[in-house]
Parts: sequence; structure tokens; C-alpha cells
Amino acid sequence: MPVCRFVNGCSAVHAALLAASVLVCAAQALAAEGLDGLQGKIVFSSDRGGPWRIWIINADGTDLRQVTQGEEEGHDVDPMFSHDGKNILFSSNRGGKTGIWTVEATGGAPSFLLEGDQAEWSPNGVRVAFRRENKIWVRTLATGEEKCISPEDWPTCSGPA
Repeated sequence: MPVCRFVNGCSAVHAALLAASVLVCAAQALAAEGLDGLQGKIVFSSDRGGPWRIWIINADGTDLRQVTQGEEEGHDVDPMFSHDGKNILFSSNRGGKTGIWTVEATGGAPSFLLEGDQAEWSPNGVRVAFRRENKIWVRTLATGEEKCISPEDWPTCSGPA
């Protein structure tokens, strides 16, 4: 079974970036050791069951489980655990428009958060950084206040890291 399928003209560079994303997820799982319920967990996206969905597995390869579900053609990618490990932030094109969603790490119905993609939690979980219209933005979750932090003279930015 291939690790990555090429979709909509994706290049080998895109495949390499997806592989790097898996490594980042593995590093995040190692960093999460000690968090209740997350010790040694890896969150990742896969198309093993059809559309790309969010999955969790133990670092030793046991207890694979699908977190997001759906009959839709939309894809769920770029997952990140919250600082407390209770939620997962991810990008999805559910409903035909790219946005940032959250779902409980134990599963359940995803909730739409904002328009954009490639999001990352702040270390304390109070804000998220994300990309929208090739610029990096930060949103304060409690208030919904957003601020563009990309320099005005930068034409394009990739996602936050």
C-alpha cells in the first residue's frame, strides 16, 4: 500500500512534505509524553479508508483508531494535538470550503473553527496560528479576534510551525 497517493497533480515535493508532516507528528507525540491519555500517541492523516481522515496510533504501532468520520468527499489533514491533549486541530475541506476544525481526541463530531488551513496551537492553547490567503494569522480563541502577522511585503507564506 503506498504511503502517499498523488491527488490533483501533487508533486513528489508534496509527497516529501507529507512524509515530513508524519515526522513532525511523531515528534509531537514524543513531546506529549506525560500528558494524561496521550503518552506515546501519534496523530496523523491517512486515506486508508477512502477520503483523508484523522487517525491516532500508539507510538509502538498498536491501537490504531480513526478519529474523524464522514461520508463526504472532504479531506481531513494537518492534525495537531492541543496543549492538554484533549482536542485535535486540523484542516479540512468539508462542505466544499477549506477551513480549520477541531475534534475531541476520543472522537465525535468535528466543529468548524475558522476559514484557513495549516493551523497550529499556541503552547498554552489560548490562540491558534494559521494560514489564510497566503498570509499567517493568529486568532485568540476566547474572543475570536484575529491579527495578520505576515509582513505586508511578503507575497506568500507557508503554514506556521
